[in-house]
Parts: sequence; C-alpha cells; structure tokens
Amino acid sequence: MGRVEGRIALVTGAGSEGGLGAATAMRMAEEGATVFLTDIDGAGAEARAVEIRAKGGKATAMFQDVTSEQGWEDSVAAVVAAEGR
Repeated sequence: MGRVEGRIALVTGAGSEGGLGAATAMRMAEEGATVFLTDIDGAGAEARAVEIRAKGGKATAMFQDVTSEQGWEDSVAAVVAAEGR
C-alpha cells in the first residue's frame, strides 16, 4: 500500500514533461493517489495523465489557469463531481 493510497491529489503545473508538477503527479500516483493534473497546457497535462494511466495509476487532466479564481473553483468542483469529495 502506498503512502497516499485512497487520497486525492490536485497537482498544478503538471503539463511540462520533466517539470516539478509532472514529477509530483507521477510520484503521487505511484504512491496510490488519484491524481488530477492541471496546467494552462491542457494537452501537456493530458499527456502526463496518459503516462500515469499506462503505468496503472488513476489520473485525470484538466485545463487550469492558477491565476484565475474561477479556474480554482472550476477545478475543485470537477474533482468533487468526479470523486464525491
């Protein structure tokens, strides 16, 4: 069992290959979390989510501009809608 098994992680800046957000999302997934990857580069976030799912992890990509309050509200609402918490 991973250290964050059963937890949900919302990781921002996860779209850049080799970036800190992507590495964090990968590690969280390896440790058992359901990961929501966000970035202003939605395609990059989706590519990282595909990598996680290919390794057996649970990952969903979403566009998010972290400078937008509405973006935060939308991202959290999407997580709650998908996971119930």
